[in-house]
Amino acid sequence: MAEFIIRDRVLTKYNGCKKVIHIPYGVTEIGQSAFMDHNEIESVTLPDSVTVIEANAFFGCDAMKSINIPQGVGKIDDNAFLCCESLRKIVIPDSVTELGMWCFSECKSLRTVWLPESIRNIGALAFNHTKWLDEYPEDFVTVNGILICYKGDDTTVEIPAGVKIIASQAFNECKKVGKICIPESVKRICKNAFTSCEALHSLEIHNSLKVPKCAFDDCGEVAVTIA
Repeated sequence: MAEFIIRDRVLTKYNGCKKVIHIPYGVTEIGQSAFMDHNEIESVTLPDSVTVIEANAFFGCDAMKSINIPQGVGKIDDNAFLCCESLRKIVIPDSVTELGMWCFSECKSLRTVWLPESIRNIGALAFNHTKWLDEYPEDFVTVNGILICYKGDDTTVEIPAGVKIIASQAFNECKKVGKICIPESVKRICKNAFTSCEALHSLEIHNSLKVPKCAFDDCGEVAVTIA
């Protein structure tokens, strides 16, 4: 049986059992779930030919300590590195514009994260339960104007000027927050932004901002007012 199953330059499945993996040059995509639950893998080297890392590609590779993301990759898809519990560092090149939801969630050893200015979209809980997020020194975790997480415990929250996007589940389970004031710099609120904010009763926005219907899933009644 071949170690790598490759079809039309897409690596669809890994059948090996090595600790150190060197993916052959010419592969352009790491397919969905291609390395899922290979607990023996400790290190992966991706060639410069790779441009796509699909959903669940390395999901559950819990012994993997290191992997490179090549220049040329545009998006890291949903759950791509979910539960890679030994991963310590990730450097995202400036070709990447989007990180899918949960893509580095539950990477419990991940302390060093380098994110480029090219990032324009970050999915829900992309860095949930990582050392990087847990040790982030400020209440508002922002990347290029995207608010990805609020870590504070204030009852009234004033989002800083300069924030442009409130990411999905940015306020997930912020159970003490009762009122949120949104500045004019914010142009978009993503779906489920305020999920399970049980005490939230007031959202203050500017008149050009639209609030999606599903922004308040598992919240009580929230009054939206124009500042």
